Amino acid sequence: MEIEDREVSTINNVNNNDIESLRGCFDEAIVVLQGGIVKGPYGGAKIPKLPRMRQFAAIASYYDALDQGKSPVIILSGGASINIEDGVCSETFLMKKHMVESYGIEPWRIIEEDRSIDTATNAECSAEILEILGFLENGNVKLITNAFHLDRSKMLFDRCYKGDITPVAAESVLIARGEKSRLPGDAFDYGYGEYAKLFLDTEENKRLERKDRLLKAIYSSVIGTKLVSSWAIMTREK
Repeated sequence: MEIEDREVSTINNVNNNDIESLRGCFDEAIVVLQGGIVKGPYGGAKIPKLPRMRQFAAIASYYDALDQGKSPVIILSGGASINIEDGVCSETFLMKKHMVESYGIEPWRIIEEDRSIDTATNAECSAEILEILGFLENGNVKLITNAFHLDRSKMLFDRCYKGDITPVAAESVLIARGEKSRLPGDAFDYGYGEYAKLFLDTEENKRLERKDRLLKAIYSSVIGTKLVSSWAIMTREK
């Protein structure tokens, strides 16, 4: 089956049960680690600033790949959800909705991984999808998250995925595009690069760096990984 035929047959109906049918369609994977979802105004949900930076970086990387003649896929990895007036909204659903409706990304090129509960399970579940898509045999894989979270994420992905992965800091992507950068398909002219620069200098970022160094030390052992994952499950259940 040619790629063009697969595009038509899957464009309106891609879920995790269809992943096998997409094997061989892509040569660049952009794995985006989710960072939570919060209640927004008027009873809805919104993506907070840290995962929003990851979202913007993924969109920029997606269009860069297209410009280079590649066939990219975005994997949104994270299983958090929130109760809103209209029901339950997951972070992957909301980010995919934004990417499709506001930034013009084809829905069949976005896969939701919504089973993971922490960075370790982000790695496990995403590695499974990458292998099904055929990236162990062919293609490049980028891992996008915030700079403070990158070293620990790469360590955990290296445990689960036997292929090569390029870690990418969301802030670096946005800063490289310039302070007044505008993303393709965007209706507004945000200063993404300027926003990323300001965040890197904040006390919040420094605090998160310290926290992630501690978590990396804990995750470096199998027992530590299990303890943190158990804590994540208990927190999610509350």
